[in-house]
Amino acid sequence: MVSNRRGWIWRGALIGALMLAFGLRASHLATQSLWFDEGWSWSLARMPLPEMVAMTAGDRSPALYYALLHVWLRGVGDSEFGLRVLSALADVAATAGVVVLAARLAGGGRRFAAVAAGGLYGVCAFAVWYGQEARMYALVAALCAWSSYFLLRWSTQPAWKTAALSAALLAAAVHCHYYAIFLLPGHFLFASVVVARTPRLRRLAVGRTWGLATAVALMTVIAWLVYARGGFAYDDGFAFPLNTIDGRLGEFMLMLAGGTLGQEARPLTDAWPVLLAIGFGGALLSLALRKRWMDVFIVVCLIAGPLLAATIAVRLVYPERSVFHPRYLIYVVPAVAALLGAGLARGRHRGGTLAPFAAGLVAAACALALWLPALAAIQSDPRMARDDTRAAARHVIEALGPKDVAVAIRDNFALRYYWERLGGSPSQLLAAPNGLHGVLRDERPTLDALAALGAERVRLFLWQDGVVDAEKRVETALQINGFQLGELSFGQIRLPLYQVTQRPLTPIDAVATPVGARFGPSLELTAAWSRREAIAGDLFHLALVWRTAARLLSDDKVFVHVVDAGGKVVFQRDKLPLNALKPMTRWEMGETLRDPYTALVPAELPPGSYRVLVGVYDPITGARRPATLGGARVADDAVPIATVQIARRP
Repeated sequence: MVSNRRGWIWRGALIGALMLAFGLRASHLATQSLWFDEGWSWSLARMPLPEMVAMTAGDRSPALYYALLHVWLRGVGDSEFGLRVLSALADVAATAGVVVLAARLAGGGRRFAAVAAGGLYGVCAFAVWYGQEARMYALVAALCAWSSYFLLRWSTQPAWKTAALSAALLAAAVHCHYYAIFLLPGHFLFASVVVARTPRLRRLAVGRTWGLATAVALMTVIAWLVYARGGFAYDDGFAFPLNTIDGRLGEFMLMLAGGTLGQEARPLTDAWPVLLAIGFGGALLSLALRKRWMDVFIVVCLIAGPLLAATIAVRLVYPERSVFHPRYLIYVVPAVAALLGAGLARGRHRGGTLAPFAAGLVAAACALALWLPALAAIQSDPRMARDDTRAAARHVIEALGPKDVAVAIRDNFALRYYWERLGGSPSQLLAAPNGLHGVLRDERPTLDALAALGAERVRLFLWQDGVVDAEKRVETALQINGFQLGELSFGQIRLPLYQVTQRPLTPIDAVATPVGARFGPSLELTAAWSRREAIAGDLFHLALVWRTAARLLSDDKVFVHVVDAGGKVVFQRDKLPLNALKPMTRWEMGETLRDPYTALVPAELPPGSYRVLVGVYDPITGARRPATLGGARVADDAVPIATVQIARRP
């Protein structure tokens, strides 16, 4: 009777852990706005399946999740809740996978370890965040957790059924997101050790069960890759920081600690790496004290294997492409939670010491010290919320006049989602460039479209514009052909409003003045455009046109000085050219780039004529690069490019 009662208690605790996971993920599903990537999920899921499959062949993620979402939305509708609840349910399945995985790692199906692991995963902010998002990440986490569980079952009972289930679930995860393939090296390493520890006469048979099952499952992935013909590996041309192994590992650990979820990075205590290290170390120590060496080995394979495989592959194959985000490796998080839960097993049982349990308890406490504050922040802190595309779209639509046009710099499908629902006119929304991929290399098609629509005011919808339009081509063109009326921001979404004052709309190439200055041996300032008139207290705009004769060896800064008749600097703008995502050392040889600058004219500046000077300098030493014009060295290495008339505000 007592045993039966305990069984019901543990079943109740397990159900409670699953309900906790679902409750945390189901809350606020419809409160926050969809953001860019979720809009892309919506756009793909509502396509006919053949069209959607063809589209995903050229995307970073295969078709399986979008196909499931396509079917799901037919039943529940495409509200924010309907789009996201599939991920919430998938993450509950991931929680269940964590429970059974922890029970296996703890040995003998230890109930406390299993329920603790499920509870820990349930409150992990990293998991909760992506369990509330209309993307494939929660589903990938669930598929990988259960794949690893069946691999552990196969290791003790190497049957075809468990090997096939493990392989099929891993292949399904890869069909949802390519990065799931980086779990395979960890599985392979563990399976190899299992085979090596098998008696010699049975090694071939045991190895064959896992090897053939995995090979057959992965053939479906190979078939998809043949169909996709390299679409997953395209170069989108985005400006992006250099991929490094330590940098990408650090990003993952920071997100695991709850520091980089949401639109703003959440400040963490300086001790967060120590807490993570104690968390990992304490749980591993708990297993080691109980001499569960194979379990130590498997969790190292499941955690370190994908992290190292992914970051090394990215560094070697795609060092300069935007092909990594910590969320791509979210399937590592269930293994982390299972490890922490397994560390809490056995300590209170007869014949066991408290040392393993104490080590596991310290590990779990360190994890909770990071995860619970992060969980509270994503539930209640508006700074952690997703970008409010809904509110931004509502503002733009309500403010649009009959001759106004909105231009999204990067085609934003979340914006299109709300544009339809909030009554926006399709003819008043343009995208530059069109579609999910590509960068803006020519502003003239957008200017032609604005001219054809007779646009008098243009509202820019800017999100990640520095990624797809590092040169700010459209914004510079609007500064050339008009002036800025104002600007609002919704999180990371900027909404500058421009008045168009001249026809036809002219690109910078038609109005830039040739300069022909050189800075050092390889950098040429070919042309420049600047305002000829400015108002004290208002913004002053200019743009520089650079060309490289060879690959540049240093990331220099550029200064723009506006000086009076006596040479005194009255205001200035210093910055890395373009932006930090595309510094000089990443410019291609022979590449021509437009580089915009904006500075505030001091309100007290006296009216008069001022010169505009440009120079390049080492940001560490402050030393200016030698500047020549027509072969002659320029005084102070500051090249004059224009004269601007400053007037008082009327």
